[in-house]
Amino acid sequence: MTVAIGLVFEAAVILGIPIFLEENPSLSKSIRKTTDKLTLLPKRIRNKTKKVKDDF
Repeated sequence: MTVAIGLVFEAAVILGIPIFLEENPSLSKSIRKTTDKLTLLPKRIRNKTKKVKDDF
């Protein structure tokens, strides 16, 4: 046995990645959290959104 799994858990905590959840967060809440974090980035770093062509 190694300590690799412990390192994974520590890295997840540092990065704010939840590993064990009692309840699943809704998708819209997750998207809103991610959007809030992305707004803190400078414009030159943000990904540009591409318009999706969905007219088959």
